[in-house]
Amino acid sequence: MSDLVYQNEIIKKDIECVLFDKDGTLIDIHNYWCSMIALRANFIFNRLAPSYAHRENFIVDLIELMGVDHKKKLMKPEGPVGIKPREYIIRIVTKKLQSLKINAAEDLVSSIFKEVDKYSELHLKDFVKLLPGVRNFLDALKSKDVSINIVSTDITSRAVKSIKCLKLEDYFDNILGGDSVRNVKPNPEIANKIIRKMGCNPEKCVVIGDHPVDILMGDRANVGLSIAVCNGISPRSAFKNLPCKIVKNLELMTVN
Repeated sequence: MSDLVYQNEIIKKDIECVLFDKDGTLIDIHNYWCSMIALRANFIFNRLAPSYAHRENFIVDLIELMGVDHKKKLMKPEGPVGIKPREYIIRIVTKKLQSLKINAAEDLVSSIFKEVDKYSELHLKDFVKLLPGVRNFLDALKSKDVSINIVSTDITSRAVKSIKCLKLEDYFDNILGGDSVRNVKPNPEIANKIIRKMGCNPEKCVVIGDHPVDILMGDRANVGLSIAVCNGISPRSAFKNLPCKIVKNLELMTVN
């Protein structure tokens, strides 16, 4: 029997399975997206506006538009990155470029985004950074034979690449992305898929995530406990009325 412990207090007895969100829960989402958005802005400048007179202002404006606070190096809570779909970001970037009299169409901007994806996959170690307490907590879960899994909105192949880049792949029984199911979070389909595969009792499963959709997914999958971590994109206030335990990060989390 394995008990989940936070700040030296048992918060869930007899757990069999943990379902982690990836970005903002295991991986520093701000580091990842701030790097990605800056890269997108630079690629766009170099491809479409190399003769534009004010390079720095151009790049900063695009970074801000796509949802990153350039000075604080943090994602903006309102997005759009991390909140709105990729197509929405492509559309607003295209409109911004057109307003500056730069010849651009959505398919061209989309192709540049894809170039950035390919570049980032080759340099993934510069983008993925483990959050505090994660490795120690994974070690504790592994030592107690608790099933460890990832349920992400990212596509499965990118989620797997990120985990392999951090040399964490041996910890996980399953890594599933949004492309593995018909209905993404907060729908419980992705959680239910793993729970059924592992043959676990939902009451003995725990969901850990940094966004309300993770908590709602856990609630709808009838897991025994959902935990909201506040080192991702959502502030503590976002979880105020949701059925979950709220923690700062995973540093004081362990298993007995």
